[in-house]
Amino acid sequence: MMTNLSREGLSNLRVNMNSLRSASLSEVPIIGVLVEVRTYKHLLYLLIALPLGFAYSALFSMLVLGIVFTVVGIGVVIALATLFGIRAVAGFERWLANTLLDTELEEYDDVAVDVDGALGDVTKYIEADSTWRGVGFLSVKFLITVFAFVPLFMLANGLPLISAPLRYPLTTQLGEVNGEPVRWSIETFPEALLAVAIGLGVVLGTLHVANVSAYVTRQMATALLGAEDSRHD
Repeated sequence: MMTNLSREGLSNLRVNMNSLRSASLSEVPIIGVLVEVRTYKHLLYLLIALPLGFAYSALFSMLVLGIVFTVVGIGVVIALATLFGIRAVAGFERWLANTLLDTELEEYDDVAVDVDGALGDVTKYIEADSTWRGVGFLSVKFLITVFAFVPLFMLANGLPLISAPLRYPLTTQLGEVNGEPVRWSIETFPEALLAVAIGLGVVLGTLHVANVSAYVTRQMATALLGAEDSRHD
């Protein structure tokens, strides 16, 4: 019995020590982002934003098309369907923000319930502020998508440099200047160590940029996607 208790105590001690190490390292300036779980959640959010951005641009194209063709009737149907689609997508974005950006948002309760007829069922969503808040968020989210290319490009170039001591001699491409590729030939061990230092710097910079981007998006989501959950006040 004592042996089992001792083993359990040692196991808990190891867990606590590991937690303390992670907590203390996360408080170190600049490099603390390496051990923060939220950093990688923010990075995942940026990665997901890339394909979503293209989908949202298609959604807004449909909205514009519907507005243009309202004069012939079919445009009204297209515009209304697109607005309902945007409301659904805004709900998904609210869930995504709660999951990866640590927000606690609830759906806006601004859709009227005391309406009559099919026309009232439609207009209540058009008149709801949450519909147009969703339009606003998705339009600005497209800019976040464009910005997401920057940290992901940095990460794609920084990670190969970190493994340079295991792979040299090698030639890595660092980007392009005036359409011409910029390459670095790493042929010696000191050059490989320099590559590691540069790669670590690039990766750290990427993670900090991802956190800044997540902070901006979190403020946008809080303002446009939902009300703060009162249960967590």
